[in-house]
Amino acid sequence: MFTRRHVHLNRTDQGWWRLRGRLDPEAGAELAVALDTLAKPTPGTAEGRDPRDAGQRRADALTQIVDLALAAPGMPPTGGHRPMVLVTIPYPTLLDRPGAGPATFDDGTPLSAQAARRIACDTQLLPIVLGAASQPLDVGRARYTPSTAQRLAVLARQQHTCGTPHCHNQPRHIHHIKHWADGGPTDIDNLVALCGHCHRLIHTPHSPWTITPQPGGNPTFTPHGPAP
Repeated sequence: MFTRRHVHLNRTDQGWWRLRGRLDPEAGAELAVALDTLAKPTPGTAEGRDPRDAGQRRADALTQIVDLALAAPGMPPTGGHRPMVLVTIPYPTLLDRPGAGPATFDDGTPLSAQAARRIACDTQLLPIVLGAASQPLDVGRARYTPSTAQRLAVLARQQHTCGTPHCHNQPRHIHHIKHWADGGPTDIDNLVALCGHCHRLIHTPHSPWTITPQPGGNPTFTPHGPAP
């Protein structure tokens, strides 16, 4: 039987990605199973149900599928190294200073300071920090990136679940509680593992939580208001 698989991926002028295409029945069924599994609402709690609608959950699920694929040991290298996203971040932008210019992807597409700071938390991405004259100050600062042992220790401490209260998603991101750009150290007490959804919430201008490190234990999340 002749099958057709066509997938088109392109970026809009606003920096959003548009994905469209057609899969044969077998591939489509496999993708549907993966999306349905990962897009399930987080369990309801006394603070409320999962605030994401079905479309938002599927988008998060697709992002998680990409994270899993990039972390797979069989992923082919590009240019001799594992696939990575290159982001150029002016230092004032990383510090979220008023009036600072945008960070950019390698094709020049801009992204906000908020998004740049969130991306800088992800160890699968390589931040390039520039000084005022655009000279490289730092490329993938070694002291910034948690070691494999640190990642495993944080995940074990949290029993391999997202660190935010009442979230049972699998964590994919290691977040500096005191931001690395603000001088936060890369040690276990300053690290917390988060799922993609909670990591985005943490980096919004009105984060729903204040995170307080607890030496030798899991950090404390203090809500600012109603649960997100």
